[in-house]
Amino acid sequence: MTAALPKHVAADDEAIPDPSARMPGDGPDMRGVMPIANMLADLRQFDDDLVGYVDRWREHLTSVGGSVLLHYARDGEKGLTLGMPCDPQVRHRSRWAHFLFQDLDADDERRPVLMMILQRERMCWDERPVDAAATTRAMRDFIRTGGRILITPEGHVTEGGGVPRALTHGTAEERAEVTRAGRAYFDVRHRLRTDRQIKRAARLLGQRTDNGWIVLESRA
Repeated sequence: MTAALPKHVAADDEAIPDPSARMPGDGPDMRGVMPIANMLADLRQFDDDLVGYVDRWREHLTSVGGSVLLHYARDGEKGLTLGMPCDPQVRHRSRWAHFLFQDLDADDERRPVLMMILQRERMCWDERPVDAAATTRAMRDFIRTGGRILITPEGHVTEGGGVPRALTHGTAEERAEVTRAGRAYFDVRHRLRTDRQIKRAARLLGQRTDNGWIVLESRA
């Protein structure tokens, strides 16, 4: 496992230093984590289970102090960003992460599933510019065409409601408008930095239910 390793990755025979003065931001002591060969062997039981593989892969990455985010560049291109404590054992954390990512990419279907899960969990670093006026228009059109924006008691944004009537009883033009409005809304909704604006509008204009939810919907 030492062939062509990046310079920041520890070699197989490189001793793991003793972090004698551990700081609060340091990760777990690498001398006590599962050997990387054992992690890779453990992952083999999930070769036919993409979601199970990704879940266990994330557990192994977390066990060495690593974290992964879905990264949106300004132009919208998606990628993965690795976070790692910068402590005396960082070269060895990088070694484990290097082989975990290598194993992840051994199957072309694994990375897209990981990215989908991170997007769903809002585990994102989003550099895409946010247009406040476009977000307002998208929210207004989404609600006008039958959408419902909800704030959970825990403060998370979500959507709910039934199927808009126009999709089942409307004209072709009305169905197209509902589809367009939904796509426009979810485009801005998937931009992490729009959450604050959406929450502010929902709290200002929506109705609070007895069980702590806030509902923003058409009053027609």
